[in-house]
Amino acid sequence: MNHPPLGEPSDRDGVVHALAALMVRTHPLRVLRVAIDGPDAAGKTTLADDLAAHLTGRGRPVIRASVDDFHASCDGSRRAPADHAADISRYRC
Repeated sequence: MNHPPLGEPSDRDGVVHALAALMVRTHPLRVLRVAIDGPDAAGKTTLADDLAAHLTGRGRPVIRASVDDFHASCDGSRRAPADHAADISRYRC
């Protein structure tokens, strides 16, 4: 994979910038809720952090909420990790 030289914007930076601009244009005076979904290690948290930074930089207030602490079980249901470390073997399919 070719990376741009340090200090130069990447294609990803352009995409994040364009997404943030679209969000601001969509409803400039209303609350906008955005959900990001995808498989494990796809970069969802990184994308959300980057979008939040861009939106904050444009003067939009941002509240970040994450459900990373919920884990899917073998049947696809989700469960809070109350004693996750103690019984993680139950989540292996």
